[in-house]
Amino acid sequence: MTQRIQSFATGSVYPAAKPPAEAPESPVPPRAAATDADAYVTSGTTPPRAASPSAALQYLRGEFDRALKGRSLTSGAKEVNVFDLNAYLAHTDSANDLHVTGREVALREAITQQVERTGKKLQPGDVLALSLDLNDGNVAKSLITAHNTLRALSRGDDMATGVEEQDLEFFHDYLDTRFRTEATTRKTDLSDEWYHLFGMAALGFVSQQKGFWALRQDSLAATNASLWSAAPIWAGSVLNTLAKLPGGMDTLTDWVANRYGMAKTDGAALFDALGEQVVFGVLMNGMDGGWNDALKGALDRIKPGGKSIGEDWGEVLDQLSRGWKRGASAYEADEFKAELYGADLGRHLAKKF
Repeated sequence: MTQRIQSFATGSVYPAAKPPAEAPESPVPPRAAATDADAYVTSGTTPPRAASPSAALQYLRGEFDRALKGRSLTSGAKEVNVFDLNAYLAHTDSANDLHVTGREVALREAITQQVERTGKKLQPGDVLALSLDLNDGNVAKSLITAHNTLRALSRGDDMATGVEEQDLEFFHDYLDTRFRTEATTRKTDLSDEWYHLFGMAALGFVSQQKGFWALRQDSLAATNASLWSAAPIWAGSVLNTLAKLPGGMDTLTDWVANRYGMAKTDGAALFDALGEQVVFGVLMNGMDGGWNDALKGALDRIKPGGKSIGEDWGEVLDQLSRGWKRGASAYEADEFKAELYGADLGRHLAKKF
């Protein structure tokens, strides 16, 4: 197959690159079977999709279990500072290559080679298996490599990874997104769901492997973490502690599952996903959209020598309104589901070590 979408950054067409010499050719893993006859919904030529969030999560857990089965594995979590990782995932230090593994181009090529060889699109377990091959069984690095590769393909212009061309059709041509509960057409942008899934799996895996006290040490040793990126980690670790108490977070997770049609998971995974959407999505987009200017404008009006209290407050309210609209529009239900799945999967994998 050839790539067909143009880069938004350069306007050039993404060429089919030659496979790197160091990228090993992976054996084709066995395909995962549906958990039951009702796990997927199909309609004519529409790609299969999960019948419910619970079915999607069960399928994804099975996929990750399949990728790990029979392998010699290492955790790799101790080598990752979870605060710096969270900042990198949130792209608050986008110029930093601290968490670039150097295997991103190799993984992209391994995916395309396997699909072209077998004629079958890859499921999440297949992608993780290829990444494990490239990273010598290091689980943390493999999850991060998958995230980096897929995010670079989604956004483009990622010089640190070497994947510099955006290619949204890659996710239709090479990947099987049956964990999605909504119907998919060729115009659907599937990229966010894929890279958020692996990014949150990496974060959940590393934070769960490290535990409460190691997270404190990471906070002191972090080099790139800001207040924005640190807040979800601190609160997430507290929630994870509460989740282990009698009763734990069951009431909250039950309510979210029932209210929003989500798969039930533990409280820390829920907070990881909410933190990504609220802190990095709604709040930061709202600041960019007008909240920041509005707050500065309000302060200017109460400073000595500033504008009078009654002057131009309509402008401040307009800016706040624009910020709210921009921030609220940053919430994406499909993306949130993928983040919740990923956070749960990271904790699911951590239990195996």
